[in-house]
Amino acid sequence: RSHVEWTPEEVAQLLQLRNHDALNWKEIGQTMHILPRACYDKFKSMSLQHLKRGSYTAEEDECILQAVKEWGDPRARRGLWSELQTKMLRPAQNLRARWRHLIANSQIVDK
Repeated sequence: RSHVEWTPEEVAQLLQLRNHDALNWKEIGQTMHILPRACYDKFKSMSLQHLKRGSYTAEEDECILQAVKEWGDPRARRGLWSELQTKMLRPAQNLRARWRHLIANSQIVDK
């Protein structure tokens, strides 16, 4: 079944099952009688709740530019934004958008 509303008990069960290394999303869904994709989406949304949003500091901008400088062109390197998300605790797609904003408005960064 698909899932719209999650009870606290279901959330606890989802977290418990996900922490069990041997289980994949299909197995978790079967155990909970919920579509695996719904389980994945709920887990993903819960894990993204701790990420920062809003204005960027000058230090964060510098961190983004430095990471791209060190790691190379993000259009050619897969996973850069995910790695930076882990480091900076901001959503990967927001970091990418910020980088694009920075290079569009800067004379010092090669486009």
